[in-house]
Formats: sequence, structure tokens, C-alpha cells
Amino acid sequence: MPFRRLFPLSLLLPALLPLLFSCEEAERSSAPPIKDRDSIAVLKTSDIISYISDSGITKYKILTKQWDMYDRARVPRWAFEKGLKLEEFDRKYKVISTIECDTAYYYTLHRIWELRGHVKVKNAKGNQIYTSQLFWEQDKKKLYSNRPVHIVQPDKVIDGNSFESNQDMTWYIIHKMKGQVTFDEKKLSSPPPPPPADTTQTTTAPQERETSAQPAAPADTTRPAARLKS
Repeated sequence: MPFRRLFPLSLLLPALLPLLFSCEEAERSSAPPIKDRDSIAVLKTSDIISYISDSGITKYKILTKQWDMYDRARVPRWAFEKGLKLEEFDRKYKVISTIECDTAYYYTLHRIWELRGHVKVKNAKGNQIYTSQLFWEQDKKKLYSNRPVHIVQPDKVIDGNSFESNQDMTWYIIHKMKGQVTFDEKKLSSPPPPPPADTTQTTTAPQERETSAQPAAPADTTRPAARLKS
């Protein structure tokens, strides 16, 4: 009897096993595969104040409302789509430059920042850049933009259609420059000089007093006659 009960089951197992595995595979494949990893962030954080080091030295401070990391995307990047403020420090942890914008992307493999929206850059020398898009290549220490740019420096204001410079802005190239205004802050802050004195009155008055007080010498009357003979 036991053999009779097992015999039909042993015949059914080969037929049932493919069905069981096919159901399991159907359940596993019910979720759609991830095709575009660019749209999925590995890490999402909010209200962040973070410090970034370079070669073991703290170089930057990041303040943002939202920080998304796409490290597994085809182009790995960090996204700051709710605004960004970035401060750069020197070796003494003194702020030497600041960057503010509406949206920013940092491409981790190439170490390039792309800033969008109301972009404002200010360095320790007081130079400021205003534009709607700006790229900053950290390895090359280079800034550039293909959008209209407004540059404010301590002694001049420049407008142009595009520009490129080093990150310290000690040299720059403005393409299709629209205008330049140069001014001297020292002259603007100092009071105007007093008007020049009237030298005619101060010099002639003493001479008139001397001629009226002292009679002419007799020798003066002979000098014109001698000159006429010569």
C-alpha cells in the first residue's frame, strides 16, 4: 500500500516541478528592472552642513537644503537642487571665497562644478561674478561661463557675453565685452581739493606798496637810454 501511494506522486513530481519554478520566476520578474540609474539617488539627505577635505586638509564647507548622490549613474554626480552655498578655506581655515546658486551639480569623476540659476561668486580680493551658469574645474583651477556675465572688481565693473578666468581671478578673458567703468575708490572717498588761490592779487599788492613808499633811484633813469643806444 505505501508503494501504491508513492508511485502516483513520483510520477507527478516531474510534471509539477517546472510549474513550481515557473511560478517562482514569474513572481521574481514581476518588478520591472532598473534601466535608468541616473534617476535613482543612492543617498538623499536634507538640511546639511558638511565639510569636505582635499589631501587630508579641510578645504570646503557646504550648506544646502537637499543633497542627492548619484554615485551609480552613468555620470556620477552630486545634486544640490534646492540651493547651495559653498565656502572655501585656506590652510588657516579662513574663508577665501564663497559661491551661492539656486542649483548645483558636482561631477565627482571629473571634479567639475556646474552652477545654475542666480550664481554669485566672491573671492578674498573682493572680485565678484554674477551669471546664470558657471563651470568650475577644480583640477585646472579654472572658471568659465558661456552666458552673459557681470563682473565687479574694486576698481572696475565689466559686462560681457561670456568669460573665462583662473579661480583667483588674477587674469581673465571677457568675450564681446559690452562696457567697462573704471573708478578710484580713494578719490571717491576723499573730499574735493580747495579752489586755487588768486595769485594776482597777492603778488601785485605788495609791489604797489613798495613803489609808493620808496622813490625811484636816479640810476634807473639812465638805463633805458643806454639800452636804446646799443
